[in-house]
Amino acid sequence: MKFIWLKKNTETIIGPEENYWLDINRLRLGLSESWENLEVDIIYDNEIQLGSYLDTFQFRQFAEMDDHRYWDLQGNTLDKDNVYGTHQLYRGTVRMIGDNADLRVGRQQINWSTAVIWNPLDRFNPLNPLQLERDERTGVDSVLLDYNVQDLSRLSIAYAPQHESSDSSAAIRFKSNIDVVDWSTMVGEFINEKKIGLGLAGQAGLIGLRSEVVFSDSDKSDEYVEVVLSADYTTNAGIKLVLEGYFNGDGVSETSQYQFSNLLNGQKLGLAKRYLGGIVSKEITALTTIELIAIGNLDDQSLFFYPSVEYNVPGFEDLYIKIGAQIFNGNDGTEYGFFSDLYFTELKYYF
Repeated sequence: MKFIWLKKNTETIIGPEENYWLDINRLRLGLSESWENLEVDIIYDNEIQLGSYLDTFQFRQFAEMDDHRYWDLQGNTLDKDNVYGTHQLYRGTVRMIGDNADLRVGRQQINWSTAVIWNPLDRFNPLNPLQLERDERTGVDSVLLDYNVQDLSRLSIAYAPQHESSDSSAAIRFKSNIDVVDWSTMVGEFINEKKIGLGLAGQAGLIGLRSEVVFSDSDKSDEYVEVVLSADYTTNAGIKLVLEGYFNGDGVSETSQYQFSNLLNGQKLGLAKRYLGGIVSKEITALTTIELIAIGNLDDQSLFFYPSVEYNVPGFEDLYIKIGAQIFNGNDGTEYGFFSDLYFTELKYYF
């Protein structure tokens, strides 16, 4: 069960500028059952939103957006005044297990990423770098076949249908290992883009190194390449550091050419070409963890900061409180100058 409180002085970014507050209450229930060669996993969400945000133009724009998932397993339970209720099948899969292969059908996460902040390889369940709930991924209705070719080598085939066949996505991925380097290659077609990519992960002493390179051939624009270079290190004091750079060949150089809709709907990881990001986190005590995510757009000089503190309440090992903020800095028209600061409190309880 999760409750999220967004502070009152957050402002909308679509339509008239309006201050608002929003309270999100989510009850997530899971059911798992297994037999000899069969597993069934179901996770269902019921969510109630309260607050002045429901009266804004921005909320209505998002609420009325089409849901592109194949199965109609989500909808509204309540929509009146300052109360908005939804339900959805968050995850629901049937897994058939063989000696060397698994077949999973249903609403699931297909995570093929290698890097941390930006993941151009992860196209079935892309993560927006600005996402408030970074552990949440919209499930994709799909079929996934994993075949273990040999130890540490796996072939994966994924297909995500749509009612219009031209909007469907399909990809093949092969992952293996050479010495201390894990590598993967991916070939696929995602709606209107054909992609081929390479992922690498290894160690140089105590430093972890990761990289993703994806070449895309779009039906609607020129060919382009995306490159992510990432390094991570944990100090003797337990401070975890991540430094990551992202080159977006599909980005633009002029802020007047930004199409913010592509960022808001998750189609793009960034609007410009060059980015630098980092994460610093530390477990201060067994009950308290602090984290700071920072991203800079090197082209328009705008900045994004996401500090947070999570606390596991003593005596309630399944109760977590998290407070944080998303701070945006930049001139008018810049990528991160476009957004408004946001402050939140999150209460999460497992039972």
